[in-house]
Amino acid sequence: MPRRTKMIPKEKFVKKIALKAVLLECQKIGIFQKKCKDMMLRLPKVKNIMSSPNGEKNTRMILLKEDVVLSAEDDSFIQSMGGKIVEHQLKLGYSFFSTHEVLKELLPDSIKEIPARFETIGHIAHFNLREEQLPYKALIGNVIMDRNKHIRTVVHKTSSIASEFRTFPMEVIAGDDDLDVVMIENSCKFKFNFKDVYWNSRLQGEHIHILSLLKPSDIVCDMMAGIGPFAVPAAKLGCEVFANDLNPHSFKYLLENSKINKVESQLKAYNMDGRDFVSSLREEGKIFTHILMNLPAAGIEFLDVFVNGCMDTWPEDAPMPMVHTYCFSRSPCPVKDVQERVTEVLGHNPFVDGAGEVREVRDVAPNKLMMCAEFRLRRDISRIPSSKANDHDHGTKRSISEDDSSDTKKPRI
Repeated sequence: MPRRTKMIPKEKFVKKIALKAVLLECQKIGIFQKKCKDMMLRLPKVKNIMSSPNGEKNTRMILLKEDVVLSAEDDSFIQSMGGKIVEHQLKLGYSFFSTHEVLKELLPDSIKEIPARFETIGHIAHFNLREEQLPYKALIGNVIMDRNKHIRTVVHKTSSIASEFRTFPMEVIAGDDDLDVVMIENSCKFKFNFKDVYWNSRLQGEHIHILSLLKPSDIVCDMMAGIGPFAVPAAKLGCEVFANDLNPHSFKYLLENSKINKVESQLKAYNMDGRDFVSSLREEGKIFTHILMNLPAAGIEFLDVFVNGCMDTWPEDAPMPMVHTYCFSRSPCPVKDVQERVTEVLGHNPFVDGAGEVREVRDVAPNKLMMCAEFRLRRDISRIPSSKANDHDHGTKRSISEDDSSDTKKPRI
């Protein structure tokens, strides 16, 4: 499907700027630029040296800054060069306007919030449009696609209610109906279908941070690995990685991405419930140095798997693993909130005397933060009383929303 930009009336976008300019012989322009470059016009996509308006072949017009103030010395220098100061009206068209300015002009005044911000996933632009913006979704999509040449598809999330696999219903509002993505992150190539799996480009910084903590000798247990944004780069670093996701589509792409990046020997993929995954690794005698739990809507809930006895046979000569579990908080004191919730599940406070930490990852929405709790498991973890230690059912399923951090049911993932 070709780009659909006919609905954008580009001819109505005209901006005129009154400027001063200097008419100067071509051979003297280099001398002028060397002395007066700071007073020359600097605008993106606008040339500041133009043909003479009189059509004189040996003369050029040099545009000066809009707010330039010429001193007596400047006037004297220009005259000594044989130059002439003139008034010029610069006419700028559609390409000079920002995306925000274009949408503000095209959308009705009733639209108070201009939807110019979006997430980029390969060739896809992903919006969460508000109700009042929906009647104009095709226009919005086409403007975004027209102003961002690498974007071929624009999608809108139609509901905030996610499936149990953290995927959201969405529709294509402009461009190609193509949700198969190929993208590069952390020197790794990832392939996936954006409709079928969870991906958040805004977490790239977090992926980099976790990788910075790992050594090639580490063994990583990624309980909610998705298509592998943590797992694949960790394996490429040299770590041994056990990576799991309940979503069969994520599992498929996790396998494919491990092959694309040639880390099959370092990464073993699983398609299981997160708790069953950890329990099965321990039954096989597997040990690990880091445990990743990237399920912010319910990650803390999954800590109960370590309280239920799976760590009882951990080797005495092996250090206990570091846990990195993600969560949401709407509390005015998010660090304290997360510490209390983790403590409730584990039955003890793993953050005492700086033994662990809770840090902010990113702003998700107004009054809502994504946080990460990091701490080392205690060797006697299964013998510590916990109010939630025996309070889950492996058969439980529910929909998990990235916008819901308050549900205390035990999901599978």
